[in-house]
Amino acid sequence: MDSQDMPGQAYFLIDRMINTLPNYQNDWKVITLFIGGNIVQDMPGQAHFLIDRMMDRLPNYQNDWKVITLFIGGNNLCAFCEDIDKHSADTYMDNIREALDILHSNVPRAFVNIVSMFDIGPVADLGTGPICSLVHGYVCDCGRQQRNRDTVSALAAEYQRVTKELVASGRYDTRDDFTVVVQPFFTNTTPPKKEGSNAPDLSYFAPDCFHFSQKGHNAAATALWNSMLEPVGRKSLEWGVGDSMRDMPTCPQQSHPYLATAQNS
Repeated sequence: MDSQDMPGQAYFLIDRMINTLPNYQNDWKVITLFIGGNIVQDMPGQAHFLIDRMMDRLPNYQNDWKVITLFIGGNNLCAFCEDIDKHSADTYMDNIREALDILHSNVPRAFVNIVSMFDIGPVADLGTGPICSLVHGYVCDCGRQQRNRDTVSALAAEYQRVTKELVASGRYDTRDDFTVVVQPFFTNTTPPKKEGSNAPDLSYFAPDCFHFSQKGHNAAATALWNSMLEPVGRKSLEWGVGDSMRDMPTCPQQSHPYLATAQNS
């Protein structure tokens, strides 16, 4: 993908990262299909919906480049103990593959990000107060139960593994105008701490102590942008909060002014 061959606008499918790249999208159009409570089984349907929406709203659909970002799996991890097969790593991969197959077959000129799912266990630990504990019991009961902690962490790691293997298979590298890249900055990410303390910095989270606040969304968006520029195989596995070298958006290097793919890394 040559940067000289990317005119027009970019389009985003964003789950949760609602504030992605606020300083960079002045000339871009954003299509957000986030639906609260969705699980990976909803992704094939969302892929079809996204295609219909883009074809309806984008007059230059065939020629404009699109950036599509998928981030899904938290609700599967939060419910795994209710139905292990439904939320297994194999089921996760099957639905991610089906959604990517749909995009690959129907979307021209697309750079697709898959953001690796993080381990929800440390986030579930934040729900210690009465309000947060009540919310966590409603939205993530499996994840907050201590007896499930090792299992949910292992399942998150399996989600990461099968996603990486699927993309690394080359299944989506059959065209010059389409690619899928795993952005793994959540792989080893844990809730940030207050400066000089071991206490979690809840300013990165909404009042439910589970979902990101605007500050958390902006941190995740910065990590996503920076990850998109890092070479495949040498990407950061943490989101960079507290790291002065990584917690601000970086610019493409003049020697390599491209989004990083398996082909140009």
